Amino acid sequence: MKKLKITELVKRFERDNEIKQLAEATQAYYRVAINYFCEWLPKSVRTTAKLTQTLFEDYIYYVVKRVENRTSQTTYLRAIRRLYNYGIEIGAVAPCKLKLPKGTRTVKPTFTDEEVKRILTARTNGKADIIALLLITTGIRSETLRSLTVADVVEADNAIILRHLKNGKQAVLPLPEAVTRRVMRYIRANEKQSADLLFVNSRGGKYSRNGLYEYLVKWMKRKGFEHKGIHIFRHTYAKLLARAGCPSITLARCLTHSTVTQSEHYVNLYGNELRNACERYNPVVTFGKKDKKKPR
Repeated sequence: MKKLKITELVKRFERDNEIKQLAEATQAYYRVAINYFCEWLPKSVRTTAKLTQTLFEDYIYYVVKRVENRTSQTTYLRAIRRLYNYGIEIGAVAPCKLKLPKGTRTVKPTFTDEEVKRILTARTNGKADIIALLLITTGIRSETLRSLTVADVVEADNAIILRHLKNGKQAVLPLPEAVTRRVMRYIRANEKQSADLLFVNSRGGKYSRNGLYEYLVKWMKRKGFEHKGIHIFRHTYAKLLARAGCPSITLARCLTHSTVTQSEHYVNLYGNELRNACERYNPVVTFGKKDKKKPR
């Protein structure tokens, strides 16, 4: 096993993330979490030889004591586990199994069915309407949407090419024909060229993360929606697919998830299997009913 300075490991880890073209927000998250970890490290821990499972468990205890929110705890620790695993991959850290404390699964806010209907049936093809339409019918993240170009909308195939995903990969997502038509009307009405960004800010440039957030918050306020944020579109998209019976593995592909874990969470929350079982077997339905089978 080769021994590296901790600073060298972090430097190589960040370079690897750039090579993999991870989303800018993801790389920033890793930098913040790893800096927090490095500030905690005892002065005696200078090389990767000291990055042991026991040290990681000590850090878990520290984070749990200092950070109250369970989800935030997991967020901080997941980045360090990723750093450890990278160190193991390159032979700088001894192999070990790192388990994170279970985070609290919460039910995320989503649009109501009436609000979804208003988004889908909007009669105008203004920029905000098309942004909302794409978000609610694809579930793509902010960075992915902000990076879309006109060329990424493939009219002939009713599909959209997603080139800037959180995991650094690319994907092709089918679009309903009605959505493609509305997006193409928006493109032609604004005389956009193939290389142009699909959506630009008031200065004609790419939206920043905060810029798009603020733009959509104002749009939702005008619409009378009592919501904030961009991720609500993604949660709503996932809820609607799960409710319609979409299997976990297919939902994971639609959401461009690397695993089915999060998709199973949506299916468990919104799928019809539990609802159907509760309605069929609930005591209010079954209590007092006699077995209709005739004795042999």
